[in-house]
Amino acid sequence: MKFRSAGALISGLTIAFFLFAFGCIAQEVAEGQTLAFDRRILLTLRDPADPAAPIGPAWLQEAARDKRVSAAMSCWRSSPVRLPVTCFWPIGGQRRG
Repeated sequence: MKFRSAGALISGLTIAFFLFAFGCIAQEVAEGQTLAFDRRILLTLRDPADPAAPIGPAWLQEAARDKRVSAAMSCWRSSPVRLPVTCFWPIGGQRRG
């Protein structure tokens, strides 16, 4: 019983910490204090000779423009979860999900 309450306490503190951190970062963004950092990151992903041209392969640029990629369960976000599950599912001996 005491392990369960300790786990709940740690989980609650972890969630509270991340909510607080998110609030601090959101406040900095709302005040505009992250503009220099954001600009530096975005310019890093561009060709130095032509800032209008993004770097990277054509498929990555197309994936970034694709509206389906921004969906919550798009193939780009769910693939890192799907691939290991598909590979290790037969090893576990479980026949049905």
